[in-house]
Amino acid sequence: MAVALTLLEDVRWRGQVVAGDRPRALLAALAAAGGRPVPDGRLVELVWGDEAPADATKSLQVLVSRTRAACGADAIVRDGAGYRLGIGSSEVDSARLAALVREARAALEVDAASARMLAREALALADGLPPPDRDGDGALAALRRAGAADAAAARAVLARASSRVGAHA
Repeated sequence: MAVALTLLEDVRWRGQVVAGDRPRALLAALAAAGGRPVPDGRLVELVWGDEAPADATKSLQVLVSRTRAACGADAIVRDGAGYRLGIGSSEVDSARLAALVREARAALEVDAASARMLAREALALADGLPPPDRDGDGALAALRRAGAADAAAARAVLARASSRVGAHA
Protein backbone atom coordinates (compact mmCIF):
# COMPACT_ATOMS: atom_id res chain seq x y z
CA MET A 1 0.00 0.00 0.00
CA ALA A 2 1.29 3.47 -0.88
CA VAL A 3 2.24 5.96 1.80
CA ALA A 4 -0.28 8.81 1.96
CA LEU A 5 1.13 10.70 4.95
CA THR A 6 4.86 11.36 5.20
CA LEU A 7 6.09 12.56 8.58
CA LEU A 8 9.66 11.30 8.83
CA GLU A 9 11.52 13.50 6.33
CA ASP A 10 9.05 16.34 5.94
CA VAL A 11 5.28 16.50 6.24
CA ARG A 12 3.41 15.64 3.05
CA TRP A 13 -0.12 14.49 2.31
CA ARG A 14 -0.30 12.41 -0.88
CA GLY A 15 2.93 14.04 -2.06
CA GLN A 16 1.93 17.64 -1.36
CA VAL A 17 3.81 19.59 1.32
CA VAL A 18 1.68 20.43 4.35
CA ALA A 19 2.47 24.00 5.34
CA GLY A 20 2.32 25.39 8.86
CA ASP A 21 3.40 24.09 12.23
CA ARG A 22 -0.11 23.51 13.58
CA PRO A 23 -1.45 21.45 10.65
CA ARG A 24 1.75 19.38 10.83
CA ALA A 25 1.37 18.94 14.58
CA LEU A 26 -2.28 17.94 14.14
CA LEU A 27 -1.46 15.29 11.53
CA ALA A 28 1.43 13.96 13.64
CA ALA A 29 -0.76 13.75 16.75
CA LEU A 30 -3.44 11.86 14.84
CA ALA A 31 -0.86 9.55 13.26
CA ALA A 32 0.65 8.77 16.65
CA ALA A 33 -2.75 7.50 17.80
CA GLY A 34 -2.56 4.63 15.33
CA GLY A 35 -6.07 4.97 13.95
CA ARG A 36 -7.77 5.56 17.28
CA PRO A 37 -9.69 8.80 17.79
CA VAL A 38 -7.94 11.50 19.81
CA PRO A 39 -10.23 13.52 22.10
CA ASP A 40 -10.52 17.24 21.38
CA GLY A 41 -8.89 18.28 24.65
CA ARG A 42 -5.89 16.04 24.08
CA LEU A 43 -5.46 17.39 20.53
CA VAL A 44 -5.46 20.93 21.88
CA GLU A 45 -2.67 19.94 24.30
CA LEU A 46 -0.67 18.21 21.58
CA VAL A 47 -1.02 21.02 19.03
CA TRP A 48 -0.81 24.16 21.20
CA GLY A 49 0.89 22.87 24.35
CA ASP A 50 0.90 25.49 27.09
CA GLU A 51 -0.25 28.17 24.65
CA ALA A 52 -3.81 26.93 24.13
CA PRO A 53 -6.12 29.59 22.66
CA ALA A 54 -8.94 31.06 24.72
CA ASP A 55 -11.61 29.24 22.69
CA ALA A 56 -9.69 25.99 22.22
CA THR A 57 -12.60 23.98 20.82
CA LYS A 58 -13.34 26.56 18.13
CA SER A 59 -9.65 26.93 17.31
CA LEU A 60 -9.34 23.16 16.90
CA GLN A 61 -12.37 23.09 14.61
CA VAL A 62 -10.84 25.85 12.47
CA LEU A 63 -7.50 24.03 12.35
CA VAL A 64 -9.18 20.77 11.32
CA SER A 65 -11.16 22.60 8.65
CA ARG A 66 -8.05 24.28 7.24
CA THR A 67 -6.09 21.03 7.30
CA ARG A 68 -8.93 19.26 5.49
CA ALA A 69 -8.98 22.04 2.91
CA ALA A 70 -5.26 21.55 2.30
CA CYS A 71 -5.23 17.74 2.41
CA GLY A 72 -8.72 16.72 1.37
CA ALA A 73 -12.00 16.31 3.20
CA ASP A 74 -11.26 12.64 3.93
CA ALA A 75 -7.88 13.33 5.59
CA ILE A 76 -9.35 13.85 9.07
CA VAL A 77 -12.49 12.13 10.32
CA ARG A 78 -14.68 13.15 13.25
CA ASP A 79 -15.08 10.10 15.47
CA GLY A 80 -17.11 10.46 18.66
CA ALA A 81 -15.61 13.18 20.84
CA GLY A 82 -12.41 13.34 18.83
CA TYR A 83 -10.71 13.06 15.48
CA ARG A 84 -8.68 10.39 13.69
CA LEU A 85 -6.86 10.12 10.40
CA GLY A 86 -8.98 9.04 7.47
CA ILE A 87 -6.31 6.56 6.36
CA GLY A 88 -4.96 3.35 7.81
CA SER A 89 -1.71 3.13 9.72
CA SER A 90 -0.08 1.30 6.83
CA GLU A 91 -0.40 4.53 4.81
CA VAL A 92 1.65 6.56 7.33
CA ASP A 93 5.41 6.34 6.84
CA SER A 94 6.28 6.35 10.55
CA ALA A 95 3.78 3.59 11.34
CA ARG A 96 4.89 1.60 8.29
CA LEU A 97 8.51 1.90 9.40
CA ALA A 98 7.67 0.61 12.89
CA ALA A 99 5.65 -2.28 11.42
CA LEU A 100 8.48 -3.27 9.06
CA VAL A 101 10.97 -3.32 11.93
CA ARG A 102 8.63 -5.52 14.00
CA GLU A 103 8.20 -7.87 11.03
CA ALA A 104 11.95 -7.96 10.37
CA ARG A 105 12.70 -8.79 14.01
CA ALA A 106 10.11 -11.57 13.99
CA ALA A 107 11.46 -12.99 10.71
CA LEU A 108 15.08 -12.94 11.88
CA GLU A 109 14.80 -16.22 13.78
CA VAL A 110 13.00 -18.15 11.05
CA ASP A 111 13.98 -16.60 7.72
CA ALA A 112 17.06 -14.37 7.70
CA ALA A 113 16.64 -13.57 4.00
CA SER A 114 13.13 -12.22 4.60
CA ALA A 115 14.35 -10.31 7.65
CA ARG A 116 17.07 -8.76 5.50
CA MET A 117 14.56 -7.71 2.85
CA LEU A 118 12.18 -6.21 5.44
CA ALA A 119 15.02 -4.34 7.17
CA ARG A 120 16.14 -2.88 3.84
CA GLU A 121 12.57 -1.78 3.11
CA ALA A 122 12.41 -0.14 6.55
CA LEU A 123 15.69 1.68 5.95
CA ALA A 124 14.45 2.93 2.58
CA LEU A 125 11.51 4.54 4.39
CA ALA A 126 13.86 6.13 6.91
CA ASP A 127 16.20 7.48 4.22
CA GLY A 128 16.29 11.25 4.55
CA LEU A 129 15.15 11.23 8.17
CA PRO A 130 16.73 14.32 9.76
CA PRO A 131 18.72 13.87 12.96
CA PRO A 132 16.22 13.63 15.82
CA ASP A 133 15.52 16.80 17.76
CA ARG A 134 16.32 15.58 21.26
CA ASP A 135 14.96 18.74 22.86
CA GLY A 136 11.93 19.19 20.62
CA ASP A 137 8.52 18.59 22.05
CA GLY A 138 5.28 17.79 20.36
CA ALA A 139 3.97 14.86 18.41
CA LEU A 140 6.07 15.41 15.29
CA ALA A 141 9.36 15.51 17.22
CA ALA A 142 8.33 12.40 19.15
CA LEU A 143 7.45 10.53 15.93
CA ARG A 144 10.79 11.45 14.41
CA ARG A 145 12.69 10.30 17.51
CA ALA A 146 10.80 6.99 17.34
CA GLY A 147 11.58 6.82 13.62
CA ALA A 148 15.31 7.27 14.33
CA ALA A 149 15.14 4.47 16.91
CA ASP A 150 13.30 2.25 14.43
CA ALA A 151 15.93 2.98 11.78
CA ALA A 152 18.69 2.00 14.21
CA ALA A 153 16.84 -1.22 14.99
CA ALA A 154 16.44 -1.93 11.27
CA ARG A 155 20.19 -1.46 10.77
CA ALA A 156 20.86 -3.95 13.58
CA VAL A 157 18.44 -6.50 12.11
CA LEU A 158 19.96 -6.01 8.67
CA ALA A 159 23.45 -6.66 10.03
CA ARG A 160 22.39 -9.82 11.87
CA ALA A 161 20.33 -11.11 8.96
CA SER A 162 23.15 -10.42 6.50
CA SER A 163 25.57 -12.30 8.74
CA ARG A 164 23.23 -15.28 8.88
CA VAL A 165 22.86 -15.49 5.12
CA GLY A 166 26.55 -14.87 4.53
CA ALA A 167 26.13 -11.50 2.85
CA HIS A 168 27.27 -8.00 3.65
CA ALA A 169 24.69 -5.44 4.81
